[in-house]
Amino acid sequence: MNRELPIGYTTFCSFSYNRAETYGDMRLGHRDSDKRALIREDAHPILKELEKPREDSMWGFIIEVEKRASKKAFDIENVPKLIIDSFCGKQMEKDKSICKEALLYRDDTLDHVQYLEVHGKRGPKDKTTVTVIYKPKEAFSVSRNSRI
Repeated sequence: MNRELPIGYTTFCSFSYNRAETYGDMRLGHRDSDKRALIREDAHPILKELEKPREDSMWGFIIEVEKRASKKAFDIENVPKLIIDSFCGKQMEKDKSICKEALLYRDDTLDHVQYLEVHGKRGPKDKTTVTVIYKPKEAFSVSRNSRI
């Protein structure tokens, strides 16, 4: 899907995996930390080849989810939490993650992640495509200390 990026943002990377997962599934064997580890593994081959932007960059995500038909409800708003947390330093420490290339920002707060776009549809298979975008500090239009 070709989309225009928000002003000032650049594509960092894009990757896909053949799952459609949500945060907060309490069933045995579906722990969120395991799902985050899989997301990091899916992104690792791409991330290990890339030079990371400056530490003070702002991050964003464009997420496209395809979920196969099912009688079970699928809450799309719970998809981004797993993905955003997968690249967060604080969460990686809690998960005891060894995939250091996946560390993009220290915390998953608005001070580090400022853009999120999520699209979903039913389809013949489960698939999630993640486009990671960033905005270098020079492109900030309003400083964090400014009043709007």
